[in-house]
Amino acid sequence: MEQVDSFKYLGTVIDKKLRFQEHSVEVVKKARKRLNIMKKLYAMHVSGPLRVQCYTTFIERIFLYHLSTVFGHLSAMSR
Repeated sequence: MEQVDSFKYLGTVIDKKLRFQEHSVEVVKKARKRLNIMKKLYAMHVSGPLRVQCYTTFIERIFLYHLSTVFGHLSAMSR
């Protein structure tokens, strides 16, 4: 059996001390990547309601799904 520092199980990164710090960082990275979609929509002068719909679809759902493991491990700047 191999010992590892962290592993991904069902999309959640867990380290050997059962902390979710790496998972939190990974979720924030994913949300920031998707934030580029919002920037492109704003640059194309897309209407406000459509931008809100895209935000709730692409970004908000990430945080709602991972809220229980992410929020407590984020730095003040990331929150």
